[in-house]
Amino acid sequence: MVAIATTLASDWYRGFQEFLGNEPEFAPLRSVFRLTPEQMADYDTSVEFNYNAIGVIHGVLNDELNIMLSRAFRQYVDRIAPCEARLERDWREKLQVLDQLGHCPMPPVASSVIRRLNDHFEKKALHVMQSDEIWHPVSNEEALRHNVARYERADILACPDVLEIATRPETIALIQAHLGVLPTLINLSCWRSHAGLPAPKRAQFFHFDLDDYRFCKLFVYLSDAGEGAGPHVYVEGSHRAALVRNARDHWPEGPKDFMDWYLKSVRKTDEDVEKAFGNAGVRLTGKAGDSFITNTAGIHKGEMPVDQDRFLLQMEFAATPMLTELIDPVPLADLGYPEGLAGRLNDPVTAYVARLFVTA
Repeated sequence: MVAIATTLASDWYRGFQEFLGNEPEFAPLRSVFRLTPEQMADYDTSVEFNYNAIGVIHGVLNDELNIMLSRAFRQYVDRIAPCEARLERDWREKLQVLDQLGHCPMPPVASSVIRRLNDHFEKKALHVMQSDEIWHPVSNEEALRHNVARYERADILACPDVLEIATRPETIALIQAHLGVLPTLINLSCWRSHAGLPAPKRAQFFHFDLDDYRFCKLFVYLSDAGEGAGPHVYVEGSHRAALVRNARDHWPEGPKDFMDWYLKSVRKTDEDVEKAFGNAGVRLTGKAGDSFITNTAGIHKGEMPVDQDRFLLQMEFAATPMLTELIDPVPLADLGYPEGLAGRLNDPVTAYVARLFVTA
């Protein structure tokens, strides 16, 4: 039963639909958001609609539409959320880099915290995706036979360091400035990528994400991620419609062929990415504790490790509450978090950001 999670999402989308209907400034968006508020209140209907709408908006490469949508989200959230995070002056350079390139470095996580995170997950079960497309728990030995093995959300949430990192005020302020709206934390992921396997799979090929209308991810390396250890690879600027339009207009086989490749080729080869954008991305190598934000609407991949496994923590933030897992939030008192973190999660700004994961 996930009544709390689905209600949180459905109420948000129903409210946004009502907001659009009452604001003449955003009348052009009504041709995209065509459902009634009552239809949006049905969770399954709203999910199907939003996933389709996200794909359409991403595919039209329309800057004006994206700007208007961002402004609508901002005005709506300003009405329903109590306040906003403030970006300090010395973080504005990071914002410029993130906006322009699609990624930016973040302050490293302390080595003591990285040790605690590693110790915590060493005691938890790994899960791998089997042929039925379902994640199953396996032994550590069996996990090594799979490209990727992940930890369950409950085990991630049980470690207070995860939400401590995800809800740092400067991080929330930067993400808000980049997305244009106070964000919602929609996903927590932690996984190991294993070296020495025959071929890359799934997200180890170039791709882009369509997780929401506007979103980005905070990554923390929990192990070293050098050249042979599967670093994150990102095509700079490919989150921006202007760069994609330029690639489309210069594609040798013509714009239609490009859009078929861009939108329909789920896993893209290095050669085709270089053909489109003039390069095959930058490798964001780093040490354990290094952290960065990327807008994964841009072309990216987690490179398959060659000679060393990679261990990674990921936190995803979005403009809207697109649920990635149908799991209800956990009462804060049940988690036993330290007093300082519990106090932060009761702050109105942080409570809004983390509401899909914890409740007061």
